[in-house]
Amino acid sequence: MNNKWWLTYLALLCSSAAMAGPAQQPSQQQTINYWKPYVVSPAKDPGAARAQRVFANLLRTWDDTRVEPNLYVVDSTRGPWAASLADGNILLSRAAIDITLAQGDHRADHLLAFVLAHELVHQRADDLWHHKFFRLVGNQTPERQQELQRGLSLQSGALPDLERREAQADHDGLILMATVGYDPFMVIDEPAHDTADKQKDFFTHWVENLWAIPCQQHQQNHEAPRRNAAACAQAHTRATRSRAQLDAIATQATLFELGAQAFGAGHWQQARRYFNAYGRDFPSRAVHLNIGLTHLAQALDIYDRLPTTGPRFFYPLQLELRPEATPQPSGKQTRGNSEHRLQQHAKRAVQSFERALRLEPQHRNSYLQLVIAHLLANNLPMARGVLQGNYLPRFGEDPAASLLLAMIRAREGDLPGADTDFQKLLDRLESKPLDLGNSPWPADLLIHSSFRNAVALAKALGKSSKNTKLWQRMARLAQTSHRPLLFRLAIEHVRPGNLQNRPPAWTPKIRGARLGDVVRTTTRHDSFWLDGETLNIYRFDDGARWVVDNKGRLINAWQHGGQSRLGNKLALGDTADRPLKVLGPPTRRVELVSGTYLAYDTLGLAIHIEDGRIGGWYLYNPDG
Repeated sequence: MNNKWWLTYLALLCSSAAMAGPAQQPSQQQTINYWKPYVVSPAKDPGAARAQRVFANLLRTWDDTRVEPNLYVVDSTRGPWAASLADGNILLSRAAIDITLAQGDHRADHLLAFVLAHELVHQRADDLWHHKFFRLVGNQTPERQQELQRGLSLQSGALPDLERREAQADHDGLILMATVGYDPFMVIDEPAHDTADKQKDFFTHWVENLWAIPCQQHQQNHEAPRRNAAACAQAHTRATRSRAQLDAIATQATLFELGAQAFGAGHWQQARRYFNAYGRDFPSRAVHLNIGLTHLAQALDIYDRLPTTGPRFFYPLQLELRPEATPQPSGKQTRGNSEHRLQQHAKRAVQSFERALRLEPQHRNSYLQLVIAHLLANNLPMARGVLQGNYLPRFGEDPAASLLLAMIRAREGDLPGADTDFQKLLDRLESKPLDLGNSPWPADLLIHSSFRNAVALAKALGKSSKNTKLWQRMARLAQTSHRPLLFRLAIEHVRPGNLQNRPPAWTPKIRGARLGDVVRTTTRHDSFWLDGETLNIYRFDDGARWVVDNKGRLINAWQHGGQSRLGNKLALGDTADRPLKVLGPPTRRVELVSGTYLAYDTLGLAIHIEDGRIGGWYLYNPDG
């Protein structure tokens, strides 16, 4: 082994996470200005637009105080590659998009998610020192370049460190994509029979394509094989070595998916059980935030049934279409126990949100959920302190912050002042619709919470006669901004009894099975453990997934990708408003980092919305 081989291998290894480019990359190639003439516009290329959409979803987990990187799709003759530049941008060759599409249109988003997540991990971990080295060498005279290269020590441990960083990026990239709702098994499972490459899983296919171009080109002369044979062999073994680890990671990452499903179904304790199990191996801001949300949801369930003085506010967590909760009897012991449990859950929610903020101090929603937790704990000074001392100085004023400040003011006893604040907020929502985009909360949730709490305040002020006009205002706003679910919800408050579910004639099933069925299949599967219990996840080529217990009973089932249909009126890829037209309004709509979930308790069915379209669905037992 000599220094020349080491430099060649170093360049190639960097290319596996970066570009299959020259061994010594000039300084200008490490900035986006060099690549701008080759950038493919997403407005003109559907593939580039697809990559940008997937990249935007991945950025929901960007756990860093640094500025988010940008993605540029570039036209390149060097085949499929992705690159993290030293200036903080990410490049993706147009051929890399083609290689994912060749694996099947229904798999392409998931595969793109892995490729881009790998590069995001490099950016987050600041793994770009190798680019800085090449930039340094490229700026020197040829004599100085040789001197720098001769000074390298092959025993420095740099080569194993590069390999470790690549393996870590594969590992963390798979976790990142699973956290936002993409299916990691799409990356490591062999593709269905109708794909371009019938023999290899995508991970192996991707890595070998990255390395095949330089290795094949070097075989055209006699000197190159002798110099690079070891490097090429090392490249081809990366997939085999990493894949065994990734298979286990993908199986454990299923726990996050199951947690999101349980949360959408309203099973808070079960969701927390899954998130806790996942977080022990893969801690992140998203995990701590979701654990906090399960405690917050349980605290809200208790709050809804406790008698209260003053306005009975609605705390923005999810859109729920259920009727108002009936307060429980006000016996001292019963009420005391409930208040104690509420305080416990609120305190644990605070702890989880504070952990999330320690990992990501710039995550806006974590601050807002922390404020709600303090409000439920009746800690008004802390609620105001978080907003005015942390949130507003960092992010400025937005409609979500204005809503919470108005609620705090009312809770502090200044009902007339809070009424003025609410009227200003509602006027702003109607006159400045663009402000809805400057909020970490979904627009429907923000609008509904603002009007619903204005109604609650009007009732507390003895002005219930204003309520119908407030709901009519919300209906007009929903209609003009094309929000059908919000419009129906407003009309239900004006004319109760209009929100009727329309149960279909068919019973929701996944691969012909319902939860609780004893199932048998020979399809591929892996085992995982949850609190000492062994479970098996079965994976079908059409994107269906089963989780089966040790008695063979189906306990979870979902559809993710593929060409499946629900009955004869709903299919994957349908627009997000299609379930509303076919099934009526859902019981609840939940927003998580992994997407939007429409839960129908009467059917035991939840529909997963991704990028404005149906991306999948799952079955659940409404009774837990």
